[in-house]
Amino acid sequence: MRTTTIKFVLLMIVVIFSTSSCGKKGRNSQVSFSYSPETPIVINADIEIGDDTCAAPWFLLNYKITNNSDRGVMVQALKIEASASVDGGEQTATVNVTSDIDGFPYLMVIDPGTTDSDSVYVCGLPKASDLTFSAIMEAVGWFGGTDPASGTYRTDAVERLSKFVTFTAQ
Repeated sequence: MRTTTIKFVLLMIVVIFSTSSCGKKGRNSQVSFSYSPETPIVINADIEIGDDTCAAPWFLLNYKITNNSDRGVMVQALKIEASASVDGGEQTATVNVTSDIDGFPYLMVIDPGTTDSDSVYVCGLPKASDLTFSAIMEAVGWFGGTDPASGTYRTDAVERLSKFVTFTAQ
């Protein structure tokens, strides 16, 4: 009797795991997130960008998001964390990229079947002696919808956007 119960429990576990992977993939799998150059070059000198100073060390990063899902993607921000070894320990700088347009709370709104891209200066990194950084860039946002009557975007979230890339800058 005990052997039959164990076999039944094992069979149920196998059935649960085999059927759970057959479900519909989330919308995140239908969004691609990429960057260039493959290894961004770190510059160890301040630069002026408009009225602002980009403090050294820094690098320039181009990014692209392609939405092949059935919903609009609202990208609220990009979060970039760059870490380096400094004086025997690790230091991390976090850069949040948000919309600079007054009254528009999204960094990007990407329609289904389209692509959007931009560039960002990642400034004020830790003062690493070898200027080598490991970094992660995350797109923060959600999948929303459109109002069928007006075609305007609704801000209601139907699923979280969870996309990130990792890279090395040097």
